[in-house]
Amino acid sequence: MDAVDFPGRDQAASLAVDLDGDGYLDLVDMHREVWSNPCGAGAWLTVDLVGPPGNTHGLGARLLVEAGGRTWLREMHTLRTYVQSATEFHVGLGAVEATARIELTWPDGLVQEAVAVPGRRRLTLVHPDAD
Repeated sequence: MDAVDFPGRDQAASLAVDLDGDGYLDLVDMHREVWSNPCGAGAWLTVDLVGPPGNTHGLGARLLVEAGGRTWLREMHTLRTYVQSATEFHVGLGAVEATARIELTWPDGLVQEAVAVPGRRRLTLVHPDAD
């Protein structure tokens, strides 16, 4: 199979990641140029996963976040077309300072829940079978 060349592909490939730990996603392109995100007014929540052997990043997991009358759904994938993502969930909460409920469904069907998680923090959820 021949490689397919997409116009502008080399300018579009990027990685969205929080490089400085301030809770706001920065962008790094394939040429290692960095665009820092200086936002600071809105709340956020970052969720790291520690999965079981064979899937330590929790690929395929689904995170549901309810806060301020809104619901966010995220799925753990590492590649999204031209933008590569870190193996973590990131939810921008805006003016809402705490979640009402968080529900994580692991790929094996196990469900973990947490309520009233404050924003502006990094949370780590660990699968019971993790090493």
